[in-house]
Amino acid sequence: MSSGTRSIFGRAVLRAVRGVAVTAAVLTAGVFLVSNFQPSEPAGSSDADDAPKAVAQSSSPGSEAAVVKLDSGGQEKGGIETAAPKEIAYQGQTRAYGSILPLDRLTSLYNASLAASAQLKSAQVKLSASRTASERAQNLLKVFPTAVAQAESAEATYKIDAAAFEAVQAEGEAVRNTAIQEWGLILGQAIVARSPLAEGLVLRKSALIQLSLPPGATIAAPARISVTLGGGSTAEADFVSEAARADPKVPNVSYLYKIPMARPAPWLE
Repeated sequence: MSSGTRSIFGRAVLRAVRGVAVTAAVLTAGVFLVSNFQPSEPAGSSDADDAPKAVAQSSSPGSEAAVVKLDSGGQEKGGIETAAPKEIAYQGQTRAYGSILPLDRLTSLYNASLAASAQLKSAQVKLSASRTASERAQNLLKVFPTAVAQAESAEATYKIDAAAFEAVQAEGEAVRNTAIQEWGLILGQAIVARSPLAEGLVLRKSALIQLSLPPGATIAAPARISVTLGGGSTAEADFVSEAARADPKVPNVSYLYKIPMARPAPWLE
């Protein structure tokens, strides 16, 4: 083969190497793999100065792949850039079992708390009035000793109102304790306080999902999760609290999440 032919063939091989270098997956320190590459031009060729400096050596005896290392000049001529890998946030995924909870019991506790609160205010007003009347009757008795009957009647009314106030107060505490036992501390207190969280559930602006981890799984509850609904649609659900009761079908820790409903309750439209 003539020197002209060898020169043309050498340039073709080097151009092929440069093409592979552009498309190959670049490793750190500018190392990549080229299949079945062997230098086809002997040392001292007239085109050696134009080509990137490359040395091919087998990665292991009998291996079909060869490792090509390029210095900085060869990388620049081949259009190769190297960079340290950047850290990116990885969002892990875990499958869990979820069920939409019925909210009838939650609504009943919400209404019971509302009624107990109204009754407590009414009882408090009556108690305040009867206390004032009893104090006035006692002062009148000091001036008019004959006003014994009036003073006794006012005192009796005050005691009755005080007992009624305590009864209503105890009823409100019972509703609070029941709500916490059934729904946990956070959601139970939200029911008693009739917070926006509880109100949204009662008015069906949002639904409540109990999410149970697979048996043996232990992870902290994420603040927000993606829920796959019927028909393949997805929605974002926000963490509420740990469930007070585990799902009997999945004996593991459970969490409560609220998910917005597509439409509010029919009576709100």
